[in-house]
Amino acid sequence: CGPASTTTPTRSGAGAGSGLAPTPPDPARALPAILAASTLDGGPARAAAGPRGTVVILFASWCSHCRHELALLATLLPRHPGVGVIGLNYRPHEEYDQRGNAEAVRDFVAANAPWLVVVPADDTLFTAIGRPPKVPTMFVYDGAGQLVTTFDRRQRPPASEAELEAALAAIAP
Repeated sequence: CGPASTTTPTRSGAGAGSGLAPTPPDPARALPAILAASTLDGGPARAAAGPRGTVVILFASWCSHCRHELALLATLLPRHPGVGVIGLNYRPHEEYDQRGNAEAVRDFVAANAPWLVVVPADDTLFTAIGRPPKVPTMFVYDGAGQLVTTFDRRQRPPASEAELEAALAAIAP
């Protein structure tokens, strides 16, 4: 689903405004920032990380592909104990064409994915994951926080059930 704003700031990260080179986006190193964030309900995102791995999905409540991917995850997760899931919700994606808002996210999660912990992604976090212009985009990290695979809508259609199963099996056999 998409498109959404893809404007990339000219300066981001640690060197912003200091004359230093900006920190480039690096989804492989983004997990600590995601885990340090607060959830939509104000809790710690770190609590949603799984000891065997963590799936991070950038989604919007109105996106049919996102809904499908979350339904696949709901089916597959019971086979892979110890895997946590964090949903990143970037406001410009959510509010694209006035389709959604924070209340729509809460309603969607309550009705369809009560297991999903949602982190509202600010510009810094969105930049850290590479500013994907389309949702869903999914990042699969192992228990050590290493990026194992990415399903990026800029490069491919959403992941199939078999692809998600293989990604989860790689981190939590």
